[in-house]
Amino acid sequence: MIDKTSMPHRYFKLQYLWSALTLLIWLTGIFYAVNGQSQRQKTVELSADELIYINQHGEIKMCVDPDWELYERINNNGDHEGIAADLINLIAARAGVSLKLVVTKSWDESLDASKTGKCDILSFLNQTAERDKWLLFTNPYFIDPNVFITREEHEFISNPAGMSGETIVLPRGTSVEELLRRDYPNLKVIIVESEAEAIAMVSDRKADMTMRSLIMAANVIKKEGHFNLKIAGQLPGYENKLRIGVIKTEPILRDILDKAILTVTPQEVQQIVNRYISIKAETVFDYSLLTKVTLVFMFLAAIGLGWNHKLRKLNKKLAIHEAELLTLSIQLKKDIESRILAEEALHESEEKFRKMADLLPQIVFEADLDGTLKYVNMQAFKILGYPEDTDIAGLNTIELYIPEDRLRAIENIKLRMTGQIEASNNYTMMRYDKSLLNVLVYSNPILKNNMPIGLRGIIVDITAQKKAESEIIQKNEELQRLNAEKDKFLSIIAHDLKSPFNGIMGFSQLLVDRIKDKDYSDIEKFAEIILRSSERAVGLLTNLMDWARSQTGRMPYRPQYMEMVHLIDEIKPMFDDIASQKSVTISKILASNASVFADKEMIGTILRNLISNALKFSLPGGEIAIKVEESLTEMKISVIDNGVGIPKISIDKLFRIDENYSTIGTKNEKGTGLGLILCKEFIEKHGGKIWVESEEGKGSIFSFTIPIKDS
Repeated sequence: MIDKTSMPHRYFKLQYLWSALTLLIWLTGIFYAVNGQSQRQKTVELSADELIYINQHGEIKMCVDPDWELYERINNNGDHEGIAADLINLIAARAGVSLKLVVTKSWDESLDASKTGKCDILSFLNQTAERDKWLLFTNPYFIDPNVFITREEHEFISNPAGMSGETIVLPRGTSVEELLRRDYPNLKVIIVESEAEAIAMVSDRKADMTMRSLIMAANVIKKEGHFNLKIAGQLPGYENKLRIGVIKTEPILRDILDKAILTVTPQEVQQIVNRYISIKAETVFDYSLLTKVTLVFMFLAAIGLGWNHKLRKLNKKLAIHEAELLTLSIQLKKDIESRILAEEALHESEEKFRKMADLLPQIVFEADLDGTLKYVNMQAFKILGYPEDTDIAGLNTIELYIPEDRLRAIENIKLRMTGQIEASNNYTMMRYDKSLLNVLVYSNPILKNNMPIGLRGIIVDITAQKKAESEIIQKNEELQRLNAEKDKFLSIIAHDLKSPFNGIMGFSQLLVDRIKDKDYSDIEKFAEIILRSSERAVGLLTNLMDWARSQTGRMPYRPQYMEMVHLIDEIKPMFDDIASQKSVTISKILASNASVFADKEMIGTILRNLISNALKFSLPGGEIAIKVEESLTEMKISVIDNGVGIPKISIDKLFRIDENYSTIGTKNEKGTGLGLILCKEFIEKHGGKIWVESEEGKGSIFSFTIPIKDS
């Protein structure tokens, strides 16, 4: 406690100040009491929906701060009392709603109760961003400045941002804490449980300052005797604008309470405040000063009563304007809420559009009238090959096309802006790595007030489709070529088959006629001709069947490790009789071990055809050599003859199915050229190749290679 004898002058000045303020409050109370009689009967006009709501809802459950003395508290009898209690009861009466107090033990418990729906309203609190998450707020119905309270020696506070290392103490759960932590992180915040404890810590030098309501601070300082404290400043925007918080599911209740708040006058608020700010003077009293002060305020009261009649008239006009203002305020509020809902719906719609656009496999874009991109979906980065941190929005779509397409793209944009359809929407674009892709562009103008302001559309990557179309065209051309070659080949085969059968039929008929006539001359000659023609036809049919099986996949490719020397030894004896008839010798130049991974049946067919051709074009007394050579990776087999040779102009025709190259052998043997075509296909199945070296009049060397090992 302060020792009054140590500061008599200051103490008696305080006595006179408290005495004067007591009379001022008393006389002001009389004035407002007279003026307030006309206000107490005020009620608000409610809409039909609001009246239905009140009748159906019944009692409104209310939570309060149970320990915020002067403003509000719950007393020992469980009653709600204080400035806020009287004000909210006045508001409820004018709104026509019935309140039911939900008793809690702390302000934090009240906040939690409102979050869980245990109460419909919170009676007296500031609006903050955090509280906006679950509450709607009425207009403020009580405004009280928050001020900095420090010890007397502390300097005036104009800008807390410039202070360093200072502490500020605050009661738990206040809105001021949220604001200070946000705006002034340089201040160290200490949290305590009560208003009185916060102010006591400043007085006892345990904290540098606190920020509290002016009314609450004055009450606590006077009550606890902290006369070493002073008001050291205040901050704009930090006023306590105290409102009613309504849970978000009850907007109509907030509107009803707002209507009632607009009817509460400043005089009525001051009357209620005066009930709780009672200032008592000490027993040492200066009656002469009291007389003077009383006479002054009686004079002022008389003047005030004179103005009362005039003020009543003004109040009637004010009430009319207030009603009009209320209607406008409610309409404005509805308009604002409708706009907020519309903006939220638009934002939600845009978000859905963007999420759906990101799922599409095509590029989705928006551009302005010049073609500058304003939006692209995530697929644009993948298709165009840009890194995901690249700001594609801002690039010009025209620059993404190859130079040859840009002028056409500009003209097409102009057409789309006027609602016309472009002649071609097929373009070539450049990716980030300068590679090209084929695209189709589909777009429509973006209209505002029926005027185009941009372009919206999709870009479809058809590079793979174009490539596939090109391949299909190539394959079709290849198939047409192959079909033409096969048609020609089959016509050749048909002609070549017809020739031996004509010979067989003709000489068979001669043979029959001679036997009938018992003329046996030349019978042996006719029989030999029939035999050679039959052998030729069988050989041709065998090759044709092998070729057909190869083409249709019915000749299986069954490679295995085999000895080439053994295979040649098996095949050579098949041609000994023919070689003997033409006096041709067949020799072998073989490696000792010639193992190879190959299909034995196919290699046998190749060797038989090459040896047969060599015999056909060898002169009597000629020589044929079968030679096998090995390297690390492949085996080379050659059939060498010293026969008639092949003209250079005819060598390129030997292995082509569309060319008919067949010549008569040295003993008039005929062929079709099918055997060499079959050899080429079988060798290519093994991954090898076949070729011929020949000189007319000197002979030919037919060679082929096959890999030694399984690849």
